[in-house]
Amino acid sequence: MKSIFRSLEGRNRLCDWYTRFAAALPFAFDTLSVNTSLGPTRVLRSGPSDGTPIVVLHGALAGAPHALGQLGDLPGRYRTYAIDIAGQSVHAPEARPDVRGDAFGRWIAEVLDGLTVREPVIPFAVSWGGFVALNFAAHAPDRVAGLALVVLSLIHI
Repeated sequence: MKSIFRSLEGRNRLCDWYTRFAAALPFAFDTLSVNTSLGPTRVLRSGPSDGTPIVVLHGALAGAPHALGQLGDLPGRYRTYAIDIAGQSVHAPEARPDVRGDAFGRWIAEVLDGLTVREPVIPFAVSWGGFVALNFAAHAPDRVAGLALVVLSLIHI
């Protein structure tokens, strides 16, 4: 399979930014690895263990810490699971699930099963992560308690 990165230098630069964003997060988190059919998937877990679960999904070619930085104080009140999306992060499987079916939805369900998260979750998704969240909601509507979709736009004046 062809790498999602054009060069090793580019991959290393994204890895460096991932680390910088993670170090800047103002709250504690655990780093977990979940085995899936696409390969090991990194998940950053934070918040109280009895909190309502939020699944955080980042934008294209970003990573879990980038989206976690958008949550403000929510990780202090909710149990957050920030998933590095397959084919879109330096710490996710390089596999590229087919966007024409429910492959991303099935994969998110696998990640949640690996985390033993059985109750319905609220996906908080930024940009490309919104597509993944909608795919998951269509695949497993009984596992979704609500959706928070964020698309950032730049306005040029």
